[in-house]
Amino acid sequence: MLNLLTGDLDRRPAFRSNWPVVIALFLLFTLGLSAAHSQGLTWPTNQMLPTFSKPASVLDCIDVTSSSGPEIDLFASLEGIVNRTQPQIVCVSSGDGEGEFTWVNLHNLTCNVTNGYNCILKYQSYVTGLVVTDPTEPDTLNLATTMAGVNNELICDPSLLNTLTNAPYNLAVKDDLRGRFSNKYQVYGYLYTNYWSLCTHRVIAGMETNLDGNLRDYLVAVRSATVWLDPGISQDATLLAKFAANISPLNGVYMGWWPSEANGLTWISNYGIPVLASDFFRNGSVFSGVQRSIYIPPIPPPPPLTNKVYVSLILSDGDNAQYMEHVMRMWWENPARGKVPIGWTADPLVCDLDP
Repeated sequence: MLNLLTGDLDRRPAFRSNWPVVIALFLLFTLGLSAAHSQGLTWPTNQMLPTFSKPASVLDCIDVTSSSGPEIDLFASLEGIVNRTQPQIVCVSSGDGEGEFTWVNLHNLTCNVTNGYNCILKYQSYVTGLVVTDPTEPDTLNLATTMAGVNNELICDPSLLNTLTNAPYNLAVKDDLRGRFSNKYQVYGYLYTNYWSLCTHRVIAGMETNLDGNLRDYLVAVRSATVWLDPGISQDATLLAKFAANISPLNGVYMGWWPSEANGLTWISNYGIPVLASDFFRNGSVFSGVQRSIYIPPIPPPPPLTNKVYVSLILSDGDNAQYMEHVMRMWWENPARGKVPIGWTADPLVCDLDP
């Protein structure tokens, strides 16, 4: 199993020389910046998801309200690459029902609202180049998400190539996925053969290929393999099983979601891997680093019971992270909250995503 703390170290070829001191100085000079950008996550073996570093005193806030889908994926990949070292970028949208800056303000984070392209220029030293997706094979977005995390490449739809490869960005195309795959099985087979060994084996994610941004910043940051496979389909299950076989029971998490809820949850339960519904969760690479003490109140004594029927009202939708971040947050403001005793589930894994 790849420990992410080890996986975050730069993967450089061994270098032998008769002048070790000279070479060491050369490496410090030319590669020191890259090394400085490689640390930031804490992931103990007894913690399901990692803790990010404390966010910067002032975050660069990218408003993606008017951004296109490809731009949102582009900025999410930049956010993940940069925030792996220290959370410095947050993406917000007025389309979030709970409010554009609600969570930023709740965490007392200070932001400088800026343009995503300005952030590319500011943090260009973190980036090695571009990985170009193939719109005719939508699953290449998930492959690009995986490659962005492993190679520190920005996810680039072909529509953005002219902008990003010319001044002032002048980014090189490191990987071009266009025309290389005929179906999703080739895409994910290539991912498994070439990148699974370089990914963390403590997280794997299922992401629909039309979800712009959302969880992708987090997946890039933790170097997660990202797929979209339905284990209710025989060929999908066979391919997905190759990944699951390398994840230790109870020491890995399946994030995102499934093409079929029933098929996915039934199948993965055989591997002992918990699932965190989180495909619409935003800015996990920022909020995981917010330090917040968690107070667990004592369990009150049960009231005296009498000989009658008791009814318990329980709402189960809090079992997924994005519901808690968006819909539950909106309901929390409802003035009727608390008028009727009700149980409301909350997934404890979200404490790692956002304490």
